[in-house]
Amino acid sequence: MTLTDILPTLRMSIPDPIDLRQWPPGTSVTIDDVAVQGFSLSTASALLGSPMRWATDDRSTTIVIVCSVSAVLDDPVDPILLLDCDVRRGIPTDTDAPVIDIAWDHARLIGRVSVAHKHRVQLLGDGTHSRLPHTLAADTDTAAVTAPLPKDLAVGDRIAVPCTVGDTPPRTSAEGVVARTARAV
Repeated sequence: MTLTDILPTLRMSIPDPIDLRQWPPGTSVTIDDVAVQGFSLSTASALLGSPMRWATDDRSTTIVIVCSVSAVLDDPVDPILLLDCDVRRGIPTDTDAPVIDIAWDHARLIGRVSVAHKHRVQLLGDGTHSRLPHTLAADTDTAAVTAPLPKDLAVGDRIAVPCTVGDTPPRTSAEGVVARTARAV
């Protein structure tokens, strides 16, 4: 348990601690963001959209996935969040390296500061956006995972989570960010 867990209002002035062994090399944190080799994941996901995979280079076996909260189900015991990514496989595509492990215990809220206490939140998502949260909860293939996140998460909040990938991860660089941003404009 950290000081920001005991007194969450401290997150307004100091960032939550981070286990750098779980994140790509060159990761740093601020009170409301995670930066990988100087690139803000909050800014990148605002420009590129969500869900998003971020890798430092072709040799890295650790990437970051940024997902957005699509819906919040109020549950008497714990809230259930629907994410716009597959909570078991990340963001699977035919051309990207497969995700081996998603470290949900190291997930972080980015884009805003929360002063709410953290607790284990149930996360659902199959990456399709086409199923209602209650149908996902009943599906054994999309069983919920849990992550220690602030209690006040809302629709639109973004969550960054480190992942281990096999073989060669996808490449996202400053040139890719500029190219995708230029196409969008």
